[in-house]
This record gives sequence, structure tokens and C-alpha cells, in this order.
Amino acid sequence: MDALDILARLDGGQPVTPRELGYLLPELERRRLLKVEKVERHCNIIFARSYRYSDRQFLWVAPHLGNYESGIAQVKAAAFEITPDMQTPTFLAVTTCRGCRRGLVLSLDSLMAIGILLGAPPTFGRVVD
Repeated sequence: MDALDILARLDGGQPVTPRELGYLLPELERRRLLKVEKVERHCNIIFARSYRYSDRQFLWVAPHLGNYESGIAQVKAAAFEITPDMQTPTFLAVTTCRGCRRGLVLSLDSLMAIGILLGAPPTFGRVVD
């Protein structure tokens, strides 16, 4: 992925995927072109950051362990544009904390704030006829 290509598409109003935004935002922060507004932590591990870029708000969710029927797998970082018309709470992701191994349901509780619902790691069953 090329950060400048993604940035040009974002500025040009062309579609950018959540995964591309997940790559772009930390890259712009690393290059000191973007500043973090808010950092969200659990078990002292950063799992989300909020950014403001060109009067637009973005929420970045860190790479995490996703729970699938086939097992736990690595999920790449993703980011979402937050708009004032988004309903809250809005479901974002289900993950497992690397620190305490508890299940986390991440949701957008208010603009630029993530809520966490703690629980047991997700388990999957199989329906048998």
C-alpha cells in the first residue's frame, strides 16, 4: 500500500476501504502529519485512536485477534470515518484482549468515544440436525 495514493483518493472524495484507512492514519501520524485526539486503552494496551483530518473525524481500531467459527485469527488494523449522523451505539468489532484474554465488544458510544463491553471470549457452536 502506498500512503500517498490512499491520501490522494481520500482527498479526492474517492472510496477508501477501512483497511486502507487503518494503514494510512498511523502512517500519517508517524510522519508527523496527523495528531491523535484521543487514545483508548484496555489492560494498558492501545486498541483505538481517534483523529481529525481536514475537518473529518476518523476512528482507528488496532490490529486484534478476531473470533471466527474456524478459530481465532489476526485481524489487520482498520479505520472508519465518523459522521454526525451515525447512530450511537454502533457496533464496531468483537475482539479478544491480548492482556487479560477476555472478550471485548467495541462500539461507538458517542462521537469519537469507544465503549467496551467485557465478557468471556466468544465461543461458537455448531447446529446439528
